[in-house]
Amino acid sequence: MIIDFHTHCFSEQVVDAAIGLLERRSGIKTNGGGTPPQLRSAMDSHGIDVSVVLPVATKPSQVDPINRWAKEETDGKLIFFGAFHPEDPDFDKHLQWVQQNGFAGVKLHPDYQGCYADEPRMFPLYEAIRDSGLILALHAGLDNVYIYPVH
Repeated sequence: MIIDFHTHCFSEQVVDAAIGLLERRSGIKTNGGGTPPQLRSAMDSHGIDVSVVLPVATKPSQVDPINRWAKEETDGKLIFFGAFHPEDPDFDKHLQWVQQNGFAGVKLHPDYQGCYADEPRMFPLYEAIRDSGLILALHAGLDNVYIYPVH
């Protein structure tokens, strides 16, 4: 079985804006379109059995809609992690929802979320994720879209 652990896709409502922004900022043309059906098609073409999708919420108001969409799209071929934002006032409620709805983990991306991974305010979030038993996928290092500063 081949698992691609770090993939992205977007809902039909935001795919064009999201892909357009990423392409403009990075100077890299995307390959595959960006929707769940397009990701599944690319997986089939390349012999990938399962993709873990790591959505990113760039503002707190996106957390709930992204996670509800991710729950609908999870099908065994695409396994979504929950999207979180460090400034989400309902972090605990959203963490509990993700845990109760069968997500394996959550994703944080400091560059897109305007924080540093080692800020003291982040540690209670990490502890809550750890205590929930969920996996934390934390983007680290240089990103072609947000080059400097590296968060």
